[in-house]
Amino acid sequence: MVGPVRLRLTVHIPPYYELFGLPVRLDPDPEELRRRFLALNRSHHPDRFTLESEEKQAEALARATEINRAYQTISDENARLRYVLSWYGELGEEGQEKMDPEFLMEMMEANEKIAELELESNDRAFADISNLLADKEKELRESVLPSFSNFDGSPETRSALKNVKDYFLKTRYLLRIRENLLRFAPD
Repeated sequence: MVGPVRLRLTVHIPPYYELFGLPVRLDPDPEELRRRFLALNRSHHPDRFTLESEEKQAEALARATEINRAYQTISDENARLRYVLSWYGELGEEGQEKMDPEFLMEMMEANEKIAELELESNDRAFADISNLLADKEKELRESVLPSFSNFDGSPETRSALKNVKDYFLKTRYLLRIRENLLRFAPD
């Protein structure tokens, strides 16, 4: 009699994580990332190839550009989340994503309050809206932390990306509202 068959599922590592030799995490250690970036950057910097052929210089420049792009992506939370969500096929076309109707209603109310600031500047109203947005951002962050901690790129943890996607879309929405609000910041 043959024992149970065990399937070994492969973790597909996004190329930028692979480049730095980092495990797939939504909250990578910034110091470890920086250390690996600097090491790669030193060994592939175009200045080290000035006496090489034009072809080798072009390759070095392309590699350095890739290293810089990878570092900028992984070191910035918004860019990192977009990258990981896209890599795992969780993001659709820009503007086509469905959002929580309750959240949208809350944001519509915030936008209405901002519109009132256009008519009459009010320091207290500005502070109230700023606090509302800060509270919402904190609430969203706390709700996604378990998903950040659990996700490692494996098929078993991919369900965490649904929460991460929701967080990503909502924080981007909040950022646009905050940018709109800043037009009315008290002097």
